[in-house]
Amino acid sequence: MMNEYSKDLKEAIEKMMTLIENTSSEVNTYLQELKKIVATRADKKKGKKPTYATATKKCGSVIVMNPTITQNSKETREDVRNHIKPVDLRIGILNTKSINNGGVAIVCKNE
Repeated sequence: MMNEYSKDLKEAIEKMMTLIENTSSEVNTYLQELKKIVATRADKKKGKKPTYATATKKCGSVIVMNPTITQNSKETREDVRNHIKPVDLRIGILNTKSINNGGVAIVCKNE
């Protein structure tokens, strides 16, 4: 009886090993395909750099605000926020950036 169990156990182990080998080879096949796809996409992206014109088209228009008195960019930004209401003017502000001499560059969605 013990011999019968060991024979069944051996068969079960052999079936499991075969299943694992088949699954492993399928996984390797899928992995190779994914590597090819990633390499292809990376090659496509390498060749296409955006030009300066296309990169700046996306941002809309830029307004440069320079202070009339000597102050830093943080103070200029606060003054602009306190005195100009973008909602009332119907402009969408995408970004602000500090520039030299206490100025602020404001990137707007529309002109």
